This record gives sequence, C-alpha cells and structure tokens, in this order.
Amino acid sequence: MVFILYKFYGNGCSASSNLELVDGEVILDVDGAVPTQPVLQHIGISAWPGRLTLSNKALCFESLGVGQYEKPARYDLSRGLKQVIKPELTGPLGARLFDKAVMYRSTLVEPVFLEFPEFKGSSRRDYWLDITLEILRAHKFTRKYSLKGIQESEAIARAILGIFRCRAVREAFHFFSSHYKSLLVFNLAENLPGGDAILETLASCLLRIGACSAQADISGSSFTEKKLVECPVSLVTLSVLGLTLDKDVEFDSKATYLRGYVCVGETNQLEAAVKQLKMDTGKAEAAQLTVNQVKVDGIDANFVIMRELLFPLILLASRLKVLASWEEPFKSTVYMVLMCYIFVR
Repeated sequence: MVFILYKFYGNGCSASSNLELVDGEVILDVDGAVPTQPVLQHIGISAWPGRLTLSNKALCFESLGVGQYEKPARYDLSRGLKQVIKPELTGPLGARLFDKAVMYRSTLVEPVFLEFPEFKGSSRRDYWLDITLEILRAHKFTRKYSLKGIQESEAIARAILGIFRCRAVREAFHFFSSHYKSLLVFNLAENLPGGDAILETLASCLLRIGACSAQADISGSSFTEKKLVECPVSLVTLSVLGLTLDKDVEFDSKATYLRGYVCVGETNQLEAAVKQLKMDTGKAEAAQLTVNQVKVDGIDANFVIMRELLFPLILLASRLKVLASWEEPFKSTVYMVLMCYIFVR
C-alpha cells in the first residue's frame, strides 16, 4: 500500500507541473494550485499568490498571472551558496503578525518570504519547511563527504523516499505531526546530539555502493556477502516506481538484488552508530533530569548557588531572630546587655 502511494504521488506531481526539469530532476510536491489554499510570495509590502513546487534540486515559485502562471523563479538547493531556510513572521503591508511563512536567502538571492495561509496552526508551513530543509541538507551532505555519481544519487534518493513517506502520512491523516519528522533522515541527524557521527557512518556506507548486477549471487553465504559491493536500495526503489535520478545506472525491475545494508553474522556500522547515539542521548536526557531536579520551586540553579554562598549571613540572621523572640531569656538578656555596652562605649 505504501509503494502504491509513492507511485501515485510521484507520477501525479510530474504530470501536473509545466516546469522545465533538468535531467534527473523529480518533482516531490506542489502547493498553491488550489485557489482556496494559495501560497503568497511577499515582495516588499505587497504579496502575490502563486504555485510552489519542490523538486530534488530546486524550489520554484510561479506567480499567478492573467489566467496562467508566469515564468517560475527558481531557487537552486543543490549548490553551495550559503543558503538559509528558516521560519519567519509575515503579514499585510509588511507587518510581522503571522507565524506562517518560510524565508529563503542565499548569496545570490535577497530574502524571499513564502507564506502558507491557513485559519489555525501552521502545519502547512512546518511541512514545507521540513521537506525543503531535507533536500538542502541532503545536498550539503553530498558536498561535505564528496559523494559523486551513484553514491550522490543514492543519498538524494534517501531524502526523496523520506519526503514521499511524510507526504503519504500527511495525506492519509490530514495533519503533519512532529512525530513523523523522524522519517526525514538528514533533518533528524542535524537536530540530534551526535548526529554528525550518524552522517559520517552513512557516508562511509554510501562510498561502498556500486552498480548492482541483476545476476548477483543470492545464496547468502558470508564469503559472497563480503566480496560484493553494497546495492543502492533507494535508487532501486525509485526505479521500480518509475523515477530515474541517474540515467547512467539502469536497474531491472524484475531482478532480485542482494541486500542493502544488512550484514549477516555481524553488526552493521550504521546500526552500531544509531545504537551508540541512543546511549548518548539517554545520558544527555539523564543529565538534563539531574539539572531539573536541582531547581527549587521553578527557580534556576544559579539562585541555589547564590544561597549557598550567602549561607553564613542567613545563619546569623536566623540566630538574631531567635534572640529577639526571647525563647531563651538568659541568652537574650546577655545579648541585650552586651549590645547596650557597645552602644554606650
């Protein structure tokens, strides 16, 4: 059922767009085509409706003209242009009132604000922010680890499949929850403590990928497993769905390919990195709980430290209070006589 959804979404998006796509470019999602749910591009104090399209290479906005869409503005996500994508406030006449927009900025483009109006919440904006960042971070990942050819295509294919899964969940349940953001691999690794170790391990796995042969040995012996290179499982999945990222690599949809990242008789490197990350995350959460326990009645731990430093003065004040209460008349009388003598002197 999930693969049926993938195929429906991928082919449907490509058929509904008139954008000129380059080789290996696949449309992932389109928004703003329905008049009741427009996407607004803010330029200065004015806003103009249009259609927003995300592909595995760029973010495109087509302004709505007289009965047709104008030439799209294309923001390339695959190039290293110090690009920034973040949530932003927008409103009429340039007022910062509604938290429903995404800001895009690069070294070549001034800040562009894309608003996703809706009556309540900001689920549309959050969804588009996450899937756009996923593509941007996937390309940053390939540049950082110098992935080329089939390795680069496999990394981008992983991001594409994650977006398709998120879209399937969103369309099925009509909302986008933060619990489903774990489907976006590169966003998750970017936000987790120690996520760079996961990305480094993933890069080492991708570097072992080669073009799989359709006549691969499926006997499952450990000797055969160690001799064969890894198979680009994400690219194979997209090929089955009719989507091609790399024309130089062809797959037979009827062939049985060897495992993806499953190691027989040993622990996979990526799995081991994920387990280590879980342990580190658990330690970080335990440390945070310890810090929270130090807090007293919602007051920060800094106040507790200051109170410990002033403890001698607090103790002196408490003893003076006991003497003033005359709970011990002898001590209070001696104290009063002593203080009178000091004043007279």
